Amino acid sequence: MITDILTYNAFLLVWSLAMFLLTMKSRPAKWYRFAWLAGPLVALTPFLVPNGAVEMVLPTIELPVLELTGEAAASSSMSWWAMLYVVGIVSALAILLVRITRLIMIHRRSTRDNNVYLLAAQDVDRGAFSFFKMIYLPSTLGPDLRSCVIKHEQVHVQREHSLDVVFVEVLKILFWFNPAVYLMKAGLSICHEYEADELTSEAVGDEQYVNALLSSSFGLNHIASIVHPFSKANIKTRITMLHSSKKLRLAWILPMVAFAMILSLQACTKKADTAADENIYETVDKMAEFQGGMEGLITYVSNNLEYPQEAKDGNIQGMVAVSFVVGADGKVKDATVLKSLSEACDAAALSVFNDMPDWTPAEVNGETVAQSLTLPIRFQIDA
Repeated sequence: MITDILTYNAFLLVWSLAMFLLTMKSRPAKWYRFAWLAGPLVALTPFLVPNGAVEMVLPTIELPVLELTGEAAASSSMSWWAMLYVVGIVSALAILLVRITRLIMIHRRSTRDNNVYLLAAQDVDRGAFSFFKMIYLPSTLGPDLRSCVIKHEQVHVQREHSLDVVFVEVLKILFWFNPAVYLMKAGLSICHEYEADELTSEAVGDEQYVNALLSSSFGLNHIASIVHPFSKANIKTRITMLHSSKKLRLAWILPMVAFAMILSLQACTKKADTAADENIYETVDKMAEFQGGMEGLITYVSNNLEYPQEAKDGNIQGMVAVSFVVGADGKVKDATVLKSLSEACDAAALSVFNDMPDWTPAEVNGETVAQSLTLPIRFQIDA
């Protein structure tokens, strides 16, 4: 579970870095926006690779049932990293709620004028911005500047850029520790602003729009992450991009190829780990044996398997049967749940196979062979 989370975040970071190098100091193409948004979905690709071990149905030798009681199991207390993760989520959620609350207060103080909202006097210094279909303007804007600002914000509304913003805010809550989501936020913001700049300049003329950008001095420090402000951020770069050609830079090839290679290697590794690279026997002359025999196996499982606290709290009891293969080299692989009890208990049972010591492999005619085994583990809460 932890490994999967780290792998997902690593892939998301690689994708974001590749996109950052692609879009850095270049005029964004329209598809850049969707490439940024595709990152979290592309990062799921390695986990969609079919697992060959699950599809392989083989006769197995069932080992004696191991009993795991709630009293004998170690207490499943929350680890420090889990506590830190939860604290980060709560903090990120609190910050977002504060910004939403401020936005609601600004909305309530504003007055509607046709299709826009005029900010109250105390909010004028926040500047113009949009949120979904609502456009907010300072009442102090002159007619020409107001026309430019409205057209700019209408692009954000029509292209539904706020959906991207909300999506990224959710990712920031879940993956607050990953620089990828902050790169994604910055990258999408650039795509949104350049798209709005381009369409607005086409509508009102380059000269008028450039003057509007140069004369703007707005900021939304308290709620900027959830709205689209008409600001002076990166004005020099934005003006340059308005007059630059849309030439696709070749600098993206290396990072994207590197990402594809890493993705492929990960997928191939998962398949290779589960591939049947040797004959697996049901009937053998000498069974595979854990170091120390059944007593050693019982000791190992008892020391490395915890009764999940949520299963204890829910009074979940019963058996999990895990199928696995002891290879000809004695290594344990292809562990999979044959009989499920609960998601938490299944994960706990599988976890003991992650770093299980090598077994003495099975033998047929004096040669070591792979053997498929089943280990039933009973979860039972003492009265």
